[in-house]
Amino acid sequence: MRKLALPNLTVSDALTACLAHVGDADRATRLLSVQAHLVAAEQDYHHNASLTTLHKIEPTDDVLGLVSEKEMVALYEGNFSRTKTQGRQIYDAVRAAATHGICPLCGVQRANTLDHHLAKTEHPTFSITPINLVPSCSDCNHSKLTHQPSSSAEEALHPYYDFVDDDRWLFATVVEEDPASLIFFADPPGHWDQTKRARVIRHFGSLSLARLYTSQSSDHLPSMRFRLEMLLSSTGPEGVRQHLLEELNDRLRDRNNSWQIAMYDALSKSQWYCSGGFVIA
Repeated sequence: MRKLALPNLTVSDALTACLAHVGDADRATRLLSVQAHLVAAEQDYHHNASLTTLHKIEPTDDVLGLVSEKEMVALYEGNFSRTKTQGRQIYDAVRAAATHGICPLCGVQRANTLDHHLAKTEHPTFSITPINLVPSCSDCNHSKLTHQPSSSAEEALHPYYDFVDDDRWLFATVVEEDPASLIFFADPPGHWDQTKRARVIRHFGSLSLARLYTSQSSDHLPSMRFRLEMLLSSTGPEGVRQHLLEELNDRLRDRNNSWQIAMYDALSKSQWYCSGGFVIA
C-alpha cells in the first residue's frame, strides 16, 4: 500500500459544493442543519483514524435522524460524483491525489474511482467527507468488503493514515516450471506489533493481491528473457544474478515493497532461474 497525503478539502467544502445542485428546499434545509455535526464527525474521524480506532465509530442509519442513509448516498451519487457538478470538482481533486494516478491500495492499476473507507451505507455521515474517500481502482473498490471491524487489528489499511513501507513485507517464491512463474505472499517483520502485522496480512488477502501480482509478473517475465539469455551465454549464472540484483536495488531506492521488488528478489535468489530457468524449452 502506498501512503497518500491527507486531502486539503473538508466536508464543509464538499457540502457547499453539493448544495449548489440540491433543488429540493426541504432537503437542502435539512442538510444545512446537520453541517455542524458533519464537521464534528470529521474531526472525530481524524482523531480515531490517527489512533487506528475507527472501529469505535458505530454504524448509523441516518444523520441525526434528519437526513436518511438513502439521502446521503443520493447526495454522493447525484451531487458529488456526478459529472458536471461542483461536487465533481472535489471528487476529481481527491482522486487526482493518487501518486502517478496509481491505486494506492494495490499499487498497480489506475485509480479511476473513489473508495469509501467507511462504507457510505453503514456510515452515511461520512458519505462526502474527503478524508473518508480514497483514490482506488475499480477492482480494489469492489474487492473491499463492507466490514465493520471490532478491533484495531481488523481495520483496513488507510492510505491517508497508515505507513507500511518502513520494512519489507511483500515476498515471492519462484515456481520452477516451464514457463517460470511466481507466488507472492505477505510476511511482515517480526519486530512489528501484532496489530500492524495483522492489518497488512488482511489487506493482502482481502484485495487478492497474490493473484494480481502473479498476473503482473507473468506478463513481465517474457520481456526479460532475451537479455537474460545473452547474459547467461556471456557471463554465466552469476552474471544473470548480478543483473537481477541491480534491477532489485534500483527499485529499493524508491520503496521497500512492490511486486517488482519481490519478483527480482526471488529471482536473484533462485539458482534454478539464474542457471536458465527462464529459457523456454
